[in-house]
Amino acid sequence: MPATSYLDYAGFLARTVAPSEALAEVETRYPGWILAQLLTYSAQIDARLAKRYAVPFASASPPEMVRNWLTRLVTPRVYYKRGVDPADKQINDLIQDAARVLEELKEAADAQNGLYDLPLRADTDGSGVSKCRVQFRADPDAYSWTDRQSAAVSQSQGRSINGR
Repeated sequence: MPATSYLDYAGFLARTVAPSEALAEVETRYPGWILAQLLTYSAQIDARLAKRYAVPFASASPPEMVRNWLTRLVTPRVYYKRGVDPADKQINDLIQDAARVLEELKEAADAQNGLYDLPLRADTDGSGVSKCRVQFRADPDAYSWTDRQSAAVSQSQGRSINGR
């Protein structure tokens, strides 16, 4: 669990779609609750990404996508804490958006098909995105590759090319 959240109260206020009055009301009635949620969901993000990425990310400058995910996860929680009008259609959009964040986190953690590029763990190399490399070889003729392949198989089986 990170020692600090990826967002403080001011950073959350600047990014959330919740009105500042709603945030102030929750913070006044329940001091520290929003920060606790930010810390909890920062830990959830880290837990999802820990197998592939270098988490916790630097709390002073985490990737902006991590801050975005954190904001989108905590915003509906603030509305719940404040109280939600059952007829409010916006809350359903916020709930669906939070569910999309969880799917995006799964995608980010997917080493095969993930499309997010975050700092990788130290025991892996470089970027989280696999980049293509040149995969061709210039041979003197069209059949040299078969000779190389035959030699490699023969060497792995401990015999020479002519079967001895």
